[in-house]
Amino acid sequence: MNVTVINNDRIGNPIDIATLTADLVFEDLHLGIDPDGGLLERLSLVESQIVAWADFARLLFAVPDGMTVRTNWQEWGSQSSTSDALYPALWDLSARRRGGILLQILPPGATTSWHYHRHTVESFYPLFGTSLVTINDDPEVPLQLGMQVPVRSAHQLTNETGCFAINLIHMQTDLPFLDKSGKPNMSDHHYN
Repeated sequence: MNVTVINNDRIGNPIDIATLTADLVFEDLHLGIDPDGGLLERLSLVESQIVAWADFARLLFAVPDGMTVRTNWQEWGSQSSTSDALYPALWDLSARRRGGILLQILPPGATTSWHYHRHTVESFYPLFGTSLVTINDDPEVPLQLGMQVPVRSAHQLTNETGCFAINLIHMQTDLPFLDKSGKPNMSDHHYN
């Protein structure tokens, strides 16, 4: 899978996420930050969506078949009251017993909740900006491509920079990825 990140008029080098392609056919993902109309034409993205976000930023999503983009940015908030993270897109892989994938945005100064999972391994793929991660009692380190958080490991992500950080998260679990309302299943999120 290649991820192309578009920052205004600059197209970043595709990020090759090979570890997701071994057992999963995942077409290219294009993510744009405040793109202009001409950029869409140059990329020839037919199946794309532009989402107005809080009336001041626009995000372009050209996502693989099966990935859902929430078109109302007010529904992007985390279900945890202690998290500032936003989740604009997701992909349910439960039918293949592989959990699911979340697209995460950490605004400047944002943090996720301090939590752990009993049955879920999380793999992180930073796409844009810089996120820091703390796992158990280890020192805070920059999030790296393919970094995994094992089960029962308490962790938290932060963004201490002045720009947005965007991450792809692969939730590897045999539990249902979505709840009955279509939101990510929070039953394996445990808080310290």
